[in-house]
Amino acid sequence: MQSVETKQIRLDDLGQVLFQIDPTNPLPGQPVARLKKGAALLDPDIEVVIDGIGDEGAQKMRAWLKQHIFTVLEGLMPLSADTVSEGPARDIARKIHDGLGVLPRANIEEDLARLDDAAKETMRSFKLRMGPMLVFIPALNRPAAIRLRALLWSLWHDLPLPAPVPHDGATSLAVADTAADPLYYRSIGYPLYGGRAIRVDMLDRLICAIYDGAKNSRFKAEHKMAEWLGCKIPDLYTVIEAMGHKKIRDPADEIKPEEQKEKDPATGQKPAEEKQETETQSGEAVKPEAQEAGIPEQKEQKRPELATFALKRGRAYESAPAKRGKKEPPKPVLLTEEEKAEREKARQERAQRKDRKDGGDRPRGGPRKERKFDKGRDDRPDRVISARAQAGESPFAILQSLKAKAGDGKN
Repeated sequence: MQSVETKQIRLDDLGQVLFQIDPTNPLPGQPVARLKKGAALLDPDIEVVIDGIGDEGAQKMRAWLKQHIFTVLEGLMPLSADTVSEGPARDIARKIHDGLGVLPRANIEEDLARLDDAAKETMRSFKLRMGPMLVFIPALNRPAAIRLRALLWSLWHDLPLPAPVPHDGATSLAVADTAADPLYYRSIGYPLYGGRAIRVDMLDRLICAIYDGAKNSRFKAEHKMAEWLGCKIPDLYTVIEAMGHKKIRDPADEIKPEEQKEKDPATGQKPAEEKQETETQSGEAVKPEAQEAGIPEQKEQKRPELATFALKRGRAYESAPAKRGKKEPPKPVLLTEEEKAEREKARQERAQRKDRKDGGDRPRGGPRKERKFDKGRDDRPDRVISARAQAGESPFAILQSLKAKAGDGKN
């Protein structure tokens, strides 16, 4: 292993280091070493399993492993650097680093409140997604990063390998084992809700859609939510209820028994109604034009209405709309009868003051109050001032003459 290329060494899901002698061969090689628990979760050690490697070869494999972890988990590594200055930014970085890139927002809420402008600028450099309930690094949602975190987590906690991981690109999967560790699934980027491991970016999208679409502390489930998770509608309801939201109305439960009998048990839908043929005066059946042309009729199926849920009130309910520049939904206020009467009286007084003009006692549209300078105004006679224009006299000269006469009248 004097001149080893990076592509000759691979790491499999069993924690084995594979070495391919021929650099041009794309197939994985034979196991030459395996990972073992090291000084930290992200710093495992290597144990050589074949002879002839030597200390120099083992050191090269350790260097390759360190570089491999840094490359695959590149978005996580800056959070462990000592270059972050002391303060809330470093505390947040350390907590997210220890959580392998995924953390409930409640765990760092106090630290976020203490951030100054410089610390906020440092936080932006981490390229985090600050969701209403979860904080995560979007770059770690790649399949390679998910598998590597699963391997390192299981190795550090002495769990058997290979670790259970979702298929590449899966947005969620059912986890049947009730003893599944929620911390493990969250650490690999698939938090557990309602018996499903959901990829953190899709879970964040679902959470945001719920709170953004809520009105009067209620929201309706949507078909697109199930499409995001790649699950059925009942599974979506289970996930939503696991978040703490309560189902208060489901249209599927309101179907009458006779309508339920008419439905096809295989599809759950009513059978297509046969079009009746009309008859001419001669008694011949006339089919629709589409059928005569051989074009199959396509009837658009309307998606059924989904259930309505009561919104859970918590940190996400109070902070998420404001963080996204939206107004918080109105919160109901419970008042006694006396308080209601006082509020109504105050409202009426404000309305009366608004209808008065210039602070006076005259309501808008009533007669104007007599003022001091108005007295005797109507008793004065009208004054008429005239002047005869001379031939060739300019209009300006006539105007000057009128002004002179008006002045003499005042004196």
